[in-house]
Amino acid sequence: MEILSPMIILALFGILTPIIGFICERGRVRNLVSAWALFGFIISFMACFRLMNLLNKNPVIVVSLYPSIGEYVAGFIVLDWLSFTFSIGFIFLGLISTLHSIDYMSHDTGLPSYYSLLLLMVCGMVGVTLAGDFLTLYVFWELMSISSYCLVGFRKHLWEPVEAGFKYLLMSAAGSALVLFSMSLLYGLTGSLSFARIASSLTGASPSILLYAIFILLLVGFGVKAAIVPFHSWLPDAHPAAPSPISAMLSGVVIKTGVYAIIRASYTLIAIPTVDFRPMLALLSVLTMTVGNILALVQKDIKRLLAYSSIAQIGYLVLALSLGTEFGLLAGIVHFFNHALMKGLAFLCAGSIIHVLGTRNIDELTGIGRRMPVTGVSFAIALLSLAGMPFLNGFISKYLIFAAAIDAQAYLLTFIGLLNSAVGVVYYVRVIQVLFRKPIEAVMKAHESPPLITSSLVILSLLCIIFGVWPQPLSYVAELAAHFTFQRLVYITSVLRF
Repeated sequence: MEILSPMIILALFGILTPIIGFICERGRVRNLVSAWALFGFIISFMACFRLMNLLNKNPVIVVSLYPSIGEYVAGFIVLDWLSFTFSIGFIFLGLISTLHSIDYMSHDTGLPSYYSLLLLMVCGMVGVTLAGDFLTLYVFWELMSISSYCLVGFRKHLWEPVEAGFKYLLMSAAGSALVLFSMSLLYGLTGSLSFARIASSLTGASPSILLYAIFILLLVGFGVKAAIVPFHSWLPDAHPAAPSPISAMLSGVVIKTGVYAIIRASYTLIAIPTVDFRPMLALLSVLTMTVGNILALVQKDIKRLLAYSSIAQIGYLVLALSLGTEFGLLAGIVHFFNHALMKGLAFLCAGSIIHVLGTRNIDELTGIGRRMPVTGVSFAIALLSLAGMPFLNGFISKYLIFAAAIDAQAYLLTFIGLLNSAVGVVYYVRVIQVLFRKPIEAVMKAHESPPLITSSLVILSLLCIIFGVWPQPLSYVAELAAHFTFQRLVYITSVLRF
């Protein structure tokens, strides 16, 4: 049951946070509820990190939650290197976002609800990665989704968060309905909701219209959460409306749960000879990166620019998955973690500026980097990393993705990806220039953000640099995750033997 510990810790702290908040109000103790949430994330991160010891002994570990339902239906928690990699990324960015929130959210009301929702959202995300069947995945998927809707619309006294949260709810609910429908089709076809039993039943199956239809339903359903074009329109509205720590979570990791689910559907459930997903993912990757980059070019709102940049980055990640190779999957997993750091840092820097100036208009930020040096330098590091500058972690990601594409002889995809990457450099450099020009009068009153906000920026900046010059630890874990994901029989036999 040790593999459940990160999820159980997050759930307990999330459930108990309102009680801690009530005690804070009665005792008039400031920041206790935020310290409680931060402590929960720290313990959960440590518990998740310890799972590496279990995986070094056994690459696939299975736990049954409720065997009374029946082995063919549901109730499996499965830990492997892929779920570990995504889980530790989710928890870590949740930890940093909570640290940032202590000062950033200090003037807001309802903070016990905010931290409770944040803890439960990450709990749901970890649950999605550990799910070994569709029913368990769907339960945690909805926990994550409902929490994220509420966090987007957290500042409910303003019209923008309410509208964005409602739009996000409608689109995500439609995606969830498609996933539910595909689950019913798979159960009717195989008599099981277990990933391993479905994969076993479909191994060697001939291609059919029904199987392609099921895969497309899953791709669209999960693609809404992943913000893949043309299912992306909720994201540019949700990011500006949400508090900046939540924007960092949405862009850095929440959309990656959709990517994780697509990986499971593509590489675990259905083999390429049965459903060749590569052309579909390649087309979606081209659409996603191109639309994201072009729309980012014309944005005046810094958070909308970063939102469209996130869509473009998802395009690079989907490009890696579309190759159908172990090298491509490795590159995609590395990019998942690096993008979480880069984009999380970018949104937290934007939040730091908004916290001081109260504006998101790029033209009104001219020279802010000189008045807020820690935030400005950190923002520059984040943007240069996203642009793929050497010796920063974004360069490693893009190098691996394009190297994998060339290795798979996907030369057209490589060319389109490089062209899009060049377009991205244009708007990243434009923002950096605005940050460090001569300050305009409106920013002369600005000052550096409080210590807890800047400390979160410094931590992520250092990690962007460290993984840029020393990527081996990250690539080692990604290599294990990609290798064992491709070993479908190891996953299937481990679960069925249980």
